[in-house]
Amino acid sequence: MINKRGEEDSLLIANVVCFALFIITVIPIIYFVASQRDGAALWEEFYAEEIARIIDVASPKTEVYIEVNKATQIASRRKTEIEDIFDFSNIKNETIVKLRRNAATAFNFFNDVVIKDWNLEAPSPGADEPNINRLHFEIIERKKPEKSELESFGEEEKENLGEEL
Repeated sequence: MINKRGEEDSLLIANVVCFALFIITVIPIIYFVASQRDGAALWEEFYAEEIARIIDVASPKTEVYIEVNKATQIASRRKTEIEDIFDFSNIKNETIVKLRRNAATAFNFFNDVVIKDWNLEAPSPGADEPNINRLHFEIIERKKPEKSELESFGEEEKENLGEEL
């Protein structure tokens, strides 16, 4: 006589295990696809790279205006603060773009310059181009400190200067 009860139990366990593996596999995929729905990571990378390229080919004493409507739209949908979308690290020579709440994309530029006075200009009422958001910044030449200035610097400031010393 065959033990039919044991066969049913093993079949049930096999189905439960397969279902659990399916759920463990599908949930991360659904989460990833949902997080990529508006392309925030792709647009972060695009803007960070393009701004870095512009900085690399620009000469000092250049003012730059870049249309950033798509970035501001994505950031507002994702409830990112408008003033946090674009940032520059002059110490690390990085452009930083943040369109998502808990993540950002940074891209290095190679030109030895300082980015100064960056801001995001929202359209003003009655403007010629009413729906254009622009990132504005100025590129200036990096000044190497004189030996006498270095004496007044703290240790952290000297470390931030790095190879320039």
